[in-house]
Amino acid sequence: MYKTDLANKNSITEYEGHQSYINSISFDHEGCVLASVSDDLTCRVWNVKEFDERQKLEFKINLSSPGTSALSLEGFDN
Repeated sequence: MYKTDLANKNSITEYEGHQSYINSISFDHEGCVLASVSDDLTCRVWNVKEFDERQKLEFKINLSSPGTSALSLEGFDN
C-alpha cells in the first residue's frame, strides 16, 4: 500500500505489512488513522502522519466441522 502525492503522482512512502491483496481501507474522520483489511486475514491500523502500524488484528477461521464455522479476532485490545 502506498501513500501518493497526487499533485505530481509520485509515491511518497510504502506501508509494509500485508502479505496479500488489500480489500478495503477506511480513514477516521480526522484523516490521521487508516484501517486496511486484506486477504491475508488481517486488519491493520496505521498512523498516517508517522507512516507506521499501530495495531494488527488477525482473523482466525475454524472450518473443522462441516456446516459450521467460527471467526475470532486476535490482537484486539479493549
